[in-house]
Amino acid sequence: MTGQIAFARTIRALDADDFHGSKLGLFFAIILLALWTWWFFAASIAQYETSTNLELNQNTALADFTPTTKIHPGQPAQITLDDGQLINAQVEKVTHEPTAVRIQFNLSPTTPATSHQQLATARVETARISPAAIVLHALHR
Repeated sequence: MTGQIAFARTIRALDADDFHGSKLGLFFAIILLALWTWWFFAASIAQYETSTNLELNQNTALADFTPTTKIHPGQPAQITLDDGQLINAQVEKVTHEPTAVRIQFNLSPTTPATSHQQLATARVETARISPAAIVLHALHR
């Protein structure tokens, strides 16, 4: 087969191909990219402050957080016991001390009886930001 015949066959094959598979693949790639871009700018990801230094009482709990915390009274919180049990709480009082911020929580009325010696973690949602803001904040550092 000569080069001219092979070239002619290649041109005929390209003319006969309507590129349906390529067009369909490109369409789905554009849709996927558009959805990912929308998620990147519009999604809302929760930012949490956590503390494992927690004193658990009957209806209240006290926890120490870092001095740079953005917690204020009225915010909802969750306390997770070491056995996996989840207790809903609300920030009642914020006290700024030299080395930490002491937070007092009101526990939900349905809180089961717990041991004072039990290990627990307090978690408070402080903000909701988009993935784009997270990336920009990381690049700014």
